[in-house]
Amino acid sequence: MKASDLIGFTTGVGPTGPAGPQGSQGDQGPTGIQGAAGAGGAQGPQGSTGSSGPNGATGSVGPQGVQGSVGPTGPQGQFLYIGPITVADANALLPTNLTANDAYTMLDAGNITIGNVQPVAVVAGDWIVWDDGGSFVNLGPVQGAVGATGADGAQGPTGPAGPAGPDGPVGNTGPAGIQGNVGTAGPDGPTGPEGSAGAQGTAGAQGVQGNAGVKGDAGPTGPQGTQGIQGVQGVPGQDFNIVGEIKAYTLHPSNLPFGWYECDGTNGTPDLRGKSIFGAGANGVSAGAGGGALPAAGVTGAGGTHSHSAASSNDAGHTHGISSSIKVLGDSGSTTQGYALLKQDTLAGTGHTHPISVGSAGNHAHTTPAGVLPPFWGLYWIMYTGV
Repeated sequence: MKASDLIGFTTGVGPTGPAGPQGSQGDQGPTGIQGAAGAGGAQGPQGSTGSSGPNGATGSVGPQGVQGSVGPTGPQGQFLYIGPITVADANALLPTNLTANDAYTMLDAGNITIGNVQPVAVVAGDWIVWDDGGSFVNLGPVQGAVGATGADGAQGPTGPAGPAGPDGPVGNTGPAGIQGNVGTAGPDGPTGPEGSAGAQGTAGAQGVQGNAGVKGDAGPTGPQGTQGIQGVQGVPGQDFNIVGEIKAYTLHPSNLPFGWYECDGTNGTPDLRGKSIFGAGANGVSAGAGGGALPAAGVTGAGGTHSHSAASSNDAGHTHGISSSIKVLGDSGSTTQGYALLKQDTLAGTGHTHPISVGSAGNHAHTTPAGVLPPFWGLYWIMYTGV
């Protein structure tokens, strides 16, 4: 139909058409969004403080104190200790062989009956000393002074500290976190299915570790060290002597005091048996040097004929009034003998010599006299070595 065909016609509304069929059901709404995850559970409370650890074990006993030092040696005495002696042997001594401060220890009891003051009663263990008055004096039992007591040992060290107490127990686990909220329903359409449960909250953090147990008390102090050993008793003193000193001794060398030895070439002594002492420092003699020998008789020059020669030197002018033979050079006991003839008589004022001829005396000998020792008294040379 053309648009010109519609000219002159009136335009009207048509009747309502029948209802159309029901529209199909709308699509299902989309699934609701999953609920947000539940918030994390709160941190569990801090664990309670662990109980105090037990006291540390008692420290071990300190070591024993250092032993005290040995007491000093007793002071040196003023006597020359000879040795032990019996009453009988003491009474047999000669006063002329004793010197002041000679000391003996008695082996038995009795009376000493030599000296200017007698008798002197003694018992075993007494010391007797020859005094300046020519008598024995009983000093009773004598011993060196007791050494000083050793110092106390040092106190033992403090025992070690006890070990630390064990750690407190771990705190309890915190409660589980709160469950997440349910998701909301989808818009329009049928209600969407219920949202899934929120994820379980994370576990609470572990409780804080309990504090360390209290430190155990220090162990008790170790006991005091034992007392040091008492110093040894001082030895009896004896007269002061110089090492290397040499003396003459009248008794047998087996009775020598401590530190003295016979000069027989042993124990560090020179061998002076059968010898006298010569002062050193002069005539080329030094200390420790020996020399000399005992003179002895002998016969020299025997065994054949021999002669003795002689000569004179030039002399100033003089005269001689002798023209006969004379005996010269000693008698028959002389070491030279013979006859000489003076054959020349010179004028005064004329220098000249005297020829001398000693004739042979035949087989003869010259005797040397034996040495002569002065009167002597035998003693032992003894020397102090100090050991």
